[in-house]
Amino acid sequence: MIEGFRTYNFKAFVDTGRIPLRPITCLVGRNSSGKSSLAQALLLLKQSIQQQAVGSSVPTLLLNGPQVELGTFADLVHRHQVDQNFGMSFDCNVEDLDDQDEEGDSLISLDLPRNQPHPYFGRFRLKRRRPGRTRERHRGSIELEFSPQESFGPALSTLNLLLESERRLTLRRTVGTRREQHWRTYVKGLPAKSVSSMILAARLFPEFWPRYGTRTGRAGPVVRRTCIEANTLIAYLEDFLERSRFVGPFRTPPSRRYMFSGFGASDVGATGQQAIDLLIAESLISKSKRPLLRAVSFWLNKLGLAR
Repeated sequence: MIEGFRTYNFKAFVDTGRIPLRPITCLVGRNSSGKSSLAQALLLLKQSIQQQAVGSSVPTLLLNGPQVELGTFADLVHRHQVDQNFGMSFDCNVEDLDDQDEEGDSLISLDLPRNQPHPYFGRFRLKRRRPGRTRERHRGSIELEFSPQESFGPALSTLNLLLESERRLTLRRTVGTRREQHWRTYVKGLPAKSVSSMILAARLFPEFWPRYGTRTGRAGPVVRRTCIEANTLIAYLEDFLERSRFVGPFRTPPSRRYMFSGFGASDVGATGQQAIDLLIAESLISKSKRPLLRAVSFWLNKLGLAR
């Protein structure tokens, strides 16, 4: 799971320091103290992995989308210093992974085209939990830095993955004289040039795998496991962002009548605008249990708001 978050040079924050995250995280403070800005940083990443900009040659952030609207790069960078980069980092705590399961399949699911297995790893899928097996926990961190990219908004310029045993993978975008940009992968604690990386179309984050020609022997399994751990960290972050829900401080006023719009609502929405749809959908699906309706009724009564 994602246990901590930090951002720097973002809106009012020079550096937030590490902010712990839990399954439910509440931000409390005075008006205009930056609570919404912290949530906006996460929502910015969330909508960027869901919808990539068309025509951009590098992974860019979607500044204005369904989750949040931030204007321009000058609006979100600290003190409007457009020549400065801004970044985020996440502390991860993931379960121990073996190289293969009992059927010989790899463990982490990557976004590769169907029926086109990766030439090194083979077909990927998520590992099933074995009954009664204890799991060790491994910690790592993901550091993202974004720089201004003309016409396309801020673009990913550096990605650092710090794994256990002090192994580090760094992906850095460089600008050369013959081409606009290209990527280089640097390693620490591994043989030089032992890891390759690739950013697929319409993706924000890269994928890593052992470079062809890496010497076999002691370095081979270590490099392979490092790539699996790196891709696992990225998959954990993407899953965390996909499942994150933000509830803002303002609510949609109640209406006298509600028109049920169907079963498309997946959460209440930042202002509670889809709460009634969820309650109606639950009553249509389950006419007896209705745990959501019972929970809402309990808290309305306990807080003295309604019966």
